[in-house]
Amino acid sequence: MLEKIEIIRFIFSIAAMLVLPIIIIGALIFILRGFVIAGKERSEAFRKFAQEAGFSYSGSHEISAIKGAEYFRLFNLGSGYGRQIENSVDGIINNFQASIFDYTFYVTFSFKKIRRQTVVLIHSSRLNLPLFSIQPKSKWILSNSGNNLIERMGLSDKTFSDKYLIIGQDLQHIKHIFNHQVISYFKTTEDFVVEGGGNRILLYRDGMMASPNQFPGMIQEGVKIAQLFAN
Repeated sequence: MLEKIEIIRFIFSIAAMLVLPIIIIGALIFILRGFVIAGKERSEAFRKFAQEAGFSYSGSHEISAIKGAEYFRLFNLGSGYGRQIENSVDGIINNFQASIFDYTFYVTFSFKKIRRQTVVLIHSSRLNLPLFSIQPKSKWILSNSGNNLIERMGLSDKTFSDKYLIIGQDLQHIKHIFNHQVISYFKTTEDFVVEGGGNRILLYRDGMMASPNQFPGMIQEGVKIAQLFAN
């Protein structure tokens, strides 16, 4: 009887050794298939938006496709490995060149190693901006609050100063572009991060991939902000 039990145990152990790798491989294939399907659906959503908006879909690019990307905080986050623009859609709105895309980067020491978020990029020769970022105070992730310029700028609007941080180096130039009209507008906006530099503006919510129905609103928001800063 004991011999039979040992034989049955041996058979089950062999079966487990054979079946377990198959189960693991099957699970991996299922997960990868899900990622592939989700990626295709995401790309199709961008293509559909491009067609409806009269924009062009240009797909994936290396981050080097954006001139001066190395100066923006967003494009310096992560380990530096695998920074990628995906599903880029480009067009013209109110004489501003506008793009929307998903941006992927990797974080080495993090439970969530792959970060993705949807970004709007506005480009215009009418912009001549110092390097800066304005971030919701409740979600400051990109920099230390000790770098906040608002107090040094002498702003007395408590509603604005309680809501945002302004990060940058060129205090006088930043103070000049954040006039009363700009500050009043930002008090009414949602929790976007906005970065500026040269003739470009970035707009995004940190760590958030936008749904297709949010694309038009994000682009319009980016264009409105660009108009405020434009010469």
